[in-house]
Amino acid sequence: MQRLISKAFLYAVNLLAFRDYTEREICEKLIKKGYDESIVKQVVKDLIQKGYIDDNRYAEQWVKNKAKSKGIGAAKIKYELSRKGIPYDLIEEKLEESKDFDELEIAMGVANKKIKSYKNMEKDRIKAKLGRFLERKGFSYNVINKVIDNLFQ
Repeated sequence: MQRLISKAFLYAVNLLAFRDYTEREICEKLIKKGYDESIVKQVVKDLIQKGYIDDNRYAEQWVKNKAKSKGIGAAKIKYELSRKGIPYDLIEEKLEESKDFDELEIAMGVANKKIKSYKNMEKDRIKAKLGRFLERKGFSYNVINKVIDNLFQ
């Protein structure tokens, strides 16, 4: 049993050497690898104690780094992080704390880039396409309206 725990722990540490994972993601990886649930629980507990897994840190880094680079809004961030097992209240907290996350600024950047591909289209069609695009990116209705108003003044 101890040998299996050590083997699973090493497997998890090797995964974490390449990138951060959430608690849920590590559990899923270990279960997929064929480890028993009791072993997975023990390994995850050890990883958390040693500071290798920290959902709080993961959510904070994800909001800071990925949101801007991927050009996504708060709704998409909430969806992506909840899929990774981050609790909703923690996601909300990290969005509130993040000084780098300005949804309107990100949406304007994404829209300015995307609008270049809408050459030779009618103004109303561009507005509709841009609105749908920003909605898929996870931006709120209010932000989308502000962006479209700013672009078409």
